[in-house]
Amino acid sequence: MVRCPLVPQQVATVLAAHGTPDTIAGEELQQMRDRRLAKTANRSVVGIMNEFTYLAETYRGDTPATDLLGLAMRLATTPCGPLYSKHISPDRELQALLRSITPPASWPANDGHTAAQGSKAGPDTIPSAA
Repeated sequence: MVRCPLVPQQVATVLAAHGTPDTIAGEELQQMRDRRLAKTANRSVVGIMNEFTYLAETYRGDTPATDLLGLAMRLATTPCGPLYSKHISPDRELQALLRSITPPASWPANDGHTAAQGSKAGPDTIPSAA
């Protein structure tokens, strides 16, 4: 197993920048505790990774000190073939996923979600005063 201690930290930073509630980000990090890096034979994955590498180098330009969070946020807006039938780009796919998750009752009320809203809640849904 390859140890990558910075990966979870960077994932947490990017998820937070996308507005992911702490409880969901924490669960994702928990699931990442046991991770493995391996080669893939999936040509679609290889193609997207190559495209993102090219775009990252282009976006970065000649800047020696790269803002990794800014770069990640910009790359997340990139249309991806496998997402064309859904939400087109990774940032939109993440937001759709977050809207589809039924928030547990333990989520704090100030993060824009309530348990009563369930999976129909969206960013412009206003909780009722029940």
